[in-house]
Amino acid sequence: MRKAFRRVASVDKPPGEPVSRVFGLDRGSSIDRYWIESFLARNSSDAAGSALEVGGTGYISRFFPRQGPHHLELADDGTPNCVVCDLEAGTRAAAGSFDTFVATQVFNFVYETRAALRSAAALLNPGGVMLGSVGGITQVSRYDADRWGHYYSFTVQSWERLLREAFDEVHVEAFGNVDSACAFLNGLCAEEVDRTVLDHHDPDYPVLLCFRATGPRRGA
Repeated sequence: MRKAFRRVASVDKPPGEPVSRVFGLDRGSSIDRYWIESFLARNSSDAAGSALEVGGTGYISRFFPRQGPHHLELADDGTPNCVVCDLEAGTRAAAGSFDTFVATQVFNFVYETRAALRSAAALLNPGGVMLGSVGGITQVSRYDADRWGHYYSFTVQSWERLLREAFDEVHVEAFGNVDSACAFLNGLCAEEVDRTVLDHHDPDYPVLLCFRATGPRRGA
């Protein structure tokens, strides 16, 4: 077990307390983002069109540089290409406007999940694709819980069923194993975990689920 982790033997913390309560971001990069970025890299393309990302354009700019970047917000932030939309309420954004929608770590924090997925599908043109992720085995995100709520964790089965209510074609991929789950819950950063651990995945320990959904259903 000790060989799976790096530079953590000297960490001094009270019993029962995690190394980090912010997913290791105060120590390095987060474990779940390591998997998310790997998934997006494998599913990127050089297709032209218009792309939308929740909360910023970092992943669009990195993985879909040929697609026009827009970012979705709950309110107009005054920046160019800001798209105002409440996924839960389905308000403001024009239907069928985008070719790609990137939504990473969003739906755990939306109470009306089905409504939000229908809204996401409606944003896409008939040939559009939604790429993203949701949390499985995870601590509560206190930042999100205190602002809009942290409501759910998902399994492959539950998330596939929800996606299929809004999309025709769905692929869900699970990331994690018992060691990476323990590391993630304890707040270790990706740099403190051996790559052989991060790259091994056990379906019984789904720390993170990444997904690709196409064929948005109209009026679902």
